[in-house]
Amino acid sequence: SRPVSPPHRERSSSIVEKTSRAPGRSKDFGSFVEKATSTEGVKLSPGEIENYLSSRNRDVESLLVAFRMTLDKALVDEALEKAPNDPEVLLCALRISDKPEDRLKLIESLKQSDPDNGLGNCLAARALLDMGRDQEAIAELSQSAGKPIDSFLVKSCQSAEEAFLSAGYSPLESKTAALFGANSPELVRLAGPIWKKLETLRLGYESAGNSSDAQSLRDIQSRIG
Repeated sequence: SRPVSPPHRERSSSIVEKTSRAPGRSKDFGSFVEKATSTEGVKLSPGEIENYLSSRNRDVESLLVAFRMTLDKALVDEALEKAPNDPEVLLCALRISDKPEDRLKLIESLKQSDPDNGLGNCLAARALLDMGRDQEAIAELSQSAGKPIDSFLVKSCQSAEEAFLSAGYSPLESKTAALFGANSPELVRLAGPIWKKLETLRLGYESAGNSSDAQSLRDIQSRIG
């Protein structure tokens, strides 16, 4: 007689068990995902980072990957020495610059190196608003109209994925760690605070009967959400 196939439920359970495990560094992919999505995230060890940097001859892309994992100022300083006008390097440098004047200088360099990217104008607007230079900030936001905003998030994810692969993580682990480890704090700091400040200014214009400027700010608010 023909062999009897196992019940459908048992086959399904076996498939789930196999797919919950992925070749690479982790025995249980489910646990790996939990760590990747936690505040701790998945990061390379100092030794793995150094090996990755060496394998890439410490090129700018590898320095930025290592910097995003460690926030080590020395790494972004090295990247700035090698590519002082690279917009992605300048964006990373903003993460360790606290003085408004220094931030504005970096932002101006970013705008010049990537003039078609609205991110530079938006970053400048936020910095100017923080300094109380409201009209200049509004001008920057107006200049951002029609420009795409690129924070290089996709590129940074791809670079991080390569770094995890170099340390022995599986393709699935590497993609997962890179995806959930990606962040763009520059964008997080933009939309909400800018919108609130514009709302305050707009209400002031309306109270003063300045409907033209109030409408201009309303239009800008609608663009940034």
